[in-house]
Amino acid sequence: MFKKKRLFFIGGIIFIFFMCSFISSFAKEDEKAKTIKVGYPNLGKYESVRDDDYKTGYGYEYLQKISSITGWEYEYVYGSFDELEEKLEKEEIDLLGYLLPSEGNNKNYNYSDYPEGKEVFFIYVKAESSEYFTKSNEKALEGKKIGVLSDSYQSKLLEGWLGAYDLDAEVKNYKDDTILKEDFEKGLLDGIVSSNITADKGMVSVASLGNSEFYYGVAKNKTDVLEELNRALYKINVEEPYYNDTIYERYSIDENANNKLNYEEEAWLKKNNNTVRIGFTNENMPYSDTEDQEKKRIEKNNKNAQEKSYKINPEKSMGVISAIIDILENDFGINVEVYAYNTTLEMTNDFDNGKIDIFGPLFGDYWLGEKYGHIDSKNISEGTISVLYDNKTTFSKDLLKNIVVSETSMIQLGMCKVIYSDAEVTYAPSMRECIKMITDNPDKGYCTVVTTSKLSALKKYPEMDNINVTEVNGINDNKEGICFGVQRGEVQLLSIFNKAVSLCSNSLIINTSTEVNAYSLGDILRRNFSKVFGILMLILIFLALMFLFYIRFTILNKRALEEANIKIEKSRALAEEANNAKTVFLFNMSHDIRTPLNAIIGLTNLAQKHMDDSEKIKHYLKDIRYSGNHLLDVINSVLELAKIENGKAVLKERPTDISEFKDGIYAIFCNMAAEKNIDLFVEENITRPFLYIDKPKMEEILLNIINNAIKYTNEDGKIKVEILQKILDEDYCLTTLIVSDNGIGMSEEYKEHMFESFTRERTWESDNVQGTGLGLSIVKSYVDLMGGSIEVDSKVGCGTTIRIILKNKLAKGELNDDLEQEKIRKKVNFDNIRILLAEDNDLNAEIAGELLKDAGIEVERVKDGIECVEKIKDRKAHYYDMVLMDVQMPHLDGYGATAKIRKLDDENKSEIPIIAMTANVFEEDKKNAYDAGMNGHISKPIDVQILFEIINRFC
Repeated sequence: MFKKKRLFFIGGIIFIFFMCSFISSFAKEDEKAKTIKVGYPNLGKYESVRDDDYKTGYGYEYLQKISSITGWEYEYVYGSFDELEEKLEKEEIDLLGYLLPSEGNNKNYNYSDYPEGKEVFFIYVKAESSEYFTKSNEKALEGKKIGVLSDSYQSKLLEGWLGAYDLDAEVKNYKDDTILKEDFEKGLLDGIVSSNITADKGMVSVASLGNSEFYYGVAKNKTDVLEELNRALYKINVEEPYYNDTIYERYSIDENANNKLNYEEEAWLKKNNNTVRIGFTNENMPYSDTEDQEKKRIEKNNKNAQEKSYKINPEKSMGVISAIIDILENDFGINVEVYAYNTTLEMTNDFDNGKIDIFGPLFGDYWLGEKYGHIDSKNISEGTISVLYDNKTTFSKDLLKNIVVSETSMIQLGMCKVIYSDAEVTYAPSMRECIKMITDNPDKGYCTVVTTSKLSALKKYPEMDNINVTEVNGINDNKEGICFGVQRGEVQLLSIFNKAVSLCSNSLIINTSTEVNAYSLGDILRRNFSKVFGILMLILIFLALMFLFYIRFTILNKRALEEANIKIEKSRALAEEANNAKTVFLFNMSHDIRTPLNAIIGLTNLAQKHMDDSEKIKHYLKDIRYSGNHLLDVINSVLELAKIENGKAVLKERPTDISEFKDGIYAIFCNMAAEKNIDLFVEENITRPFLYIDKPKMEEILLNIINNAIKYTNEDGKIKVEILQKILDEDYCLTTLIVSDNGIGMSEEYKEHMFESFTRERTWESDNVQGTGLGLSIVKSYVDLMGGSIEVDSKVGCGTTIRIILKNKLAKGELNDDLEQEKIRKKVNFDNIRILLAEDNDLNAEIAGELLKDAGIEVERVKDGIECVEKIKDRKAHYYDMVLMDVQMPHLDGYGATAKIRKLDDENKSEIPIIAMTANVFEEDKKNAYDAGMNGHISKPIDVQILFEIINRFC
């Protein structure tokens, strides 16, 4: 009962799971993302696209933000801004951004309720000419050519600004922003009006005209899109009120980020001997430090016994200040004097006394700057505040009432003045001493405060192992600024320094933090000596055990490896021998082919000498035909060897007159035996000559055995061939083939390997005999396939006798090829039969044509597949009774021609019988013919009987 309940419970869960999946699949279908056609102008940092379709920019990022809320997918439509705005009015696109509000909303599209962003418009000039223009010298634009988009919001701003300063500039109006920027690049304009989002690199602003919010435009007919867009913009404004400011800062051009100084800045430098004096405190990485001081602190175990201030080579500076100094020197060509300090007091005294112009790093705060007589520079870093305290102490806000501060850190002092003004401050000579005071006095509840970016620089101190870190809130949205201070009133110096800060990479703090984050090997060993020692001991023990195991393994396996090497050497020798045998096979293969070929050539020569003797000619032609068929069988047998080795060889038994073998043996081997003066005898004892046998395979057996007998029998020797028959019953008999010679014989050792492929016995007599080493292997394979047996008697110097015994089925009647062909000719009337022969070889075409014409068949020939198809098309249906199609033809092969014929509209033409007549004779070739749409297959050389049988079947 319990099992039934459990099964019912499990089944219920599975049912619910599949139902949920089923329902969710429908839900997903209903929730397909909406595709929005959005205009995509290529406008500077607003929206840009590369040749590889990579997109970026303010507008592109905003679209992805909206997509994360609405689930929209976008289809981007590219073009100039004017073209896209026109498409929006024609409702050819759904959405377009960066639209400024028009008076009276006279546009034929709807605006979004909330702005996409806000931009500031400037007059820009090229960087190389910016030294002639400044934001405080508007008169420099008098009479200059300024380009602006016509009838635009910025054109109105420009008109108002020129009027306010009573300037007479030559304003050039453009309808296309692309052409406007091209003329500016060509130097046809002195200035251009653009925003800090769409302006390009290399532009420097010289006048601020005003700002404006920009919106999205939605096609009039897309009210649903407008509603979704407004909801998304509302969600962004409510949940992420600073999102617009964040991406604006990322994509807008920093107005200070250019390496050109204006003439006012140049004038300040000239007045001050082109020199800027910068002071910084050491041990403030990643912001500032010196290489020498870092080394001395390590050598003195962090005891600051050095002088309190000193002038250094700028190249010795480290951290962010090093990058800023590099820009001041190399980009602006300024001579920078650098002073390093080990106490903040000495640095502030020198600043107050005018010995240095810029000092830091400082905690950025305007009140501090006003109180102590300096102006804050642009932030070199922004980040959160972290509290460091003893790891035995639990963090609470009360910890922040007792803060330890390093005498080298103006940043910590600033934090205590501004954020933790109620705290009791204790001073330590260095940052490391701060940490040691915390860990050495856990009962006093000391802590210290640092910027989070500084944590990586402190990790090298071993005391940090006993320190906990907690991130806390500051006063500026958790983004406390780190900066440098400039003498109040030095406006041009501040501008120069800010430009250098702006030109620094945004990833500068990350890079410098990474540099100081790495521990030295000495730090690791010193801080973790016991752990490292323990690990080293474990490694040594492990290595010792591994060494002992290796010795044991080597001893135990030495003998096994030696035995394996011996086996490998034997295998290599056998493989080499097999390869050599195959190589010999490739060189000697022609021998087996030359045997019947020799008979054909010899008999042809005899026939030419006895042209007047018809009986001899008839006899010679009969023997030539027999030898030719045998040559074909030899070639097929060589290919058959591959089938034998792959287990694909099959018997094809047909009624055969075995009494013909005697004449065939004489025809092939008579001349060969005569060349060595060998007596060749063939005896028969046959009462029922017609048997079901595979004739080619039987002939191959006899050929190989007799051929070997002649090759390995010396001159004046004797060879006897016997074909014997014993009737078993009305259906079966035993056929015995015996070949005996008095040749060189075989050794007992070789007899065990005589039927292996590519093997021959090596003796001084056999080395002069050519052969492939395949003959007996084929004989053994065929005999096994026929279910027979082989007996071999051989003795070196006495000769060899091979006895093959086969069980064969008796044929019921006597057959004669010539009579059968006559029966076919008499049985079938081939008159009025017309065959289209497709054959590119002239000799093959002549042979086939004569055979067909002798039978009374009309033949038309074409030389390729294209002609064949055209003939079928041009003639009436049933004009041809059959097509004999060669497979390999130029222009279009037989398969292709068949396919085209089968596709003809006239079924009477498309269904004409097509027979492949080709030298491609493998089973795969026959299958390919049928797959191509052919009705049959005849192999070359042509068997006339089979040809006429096929014609009789289809015509």
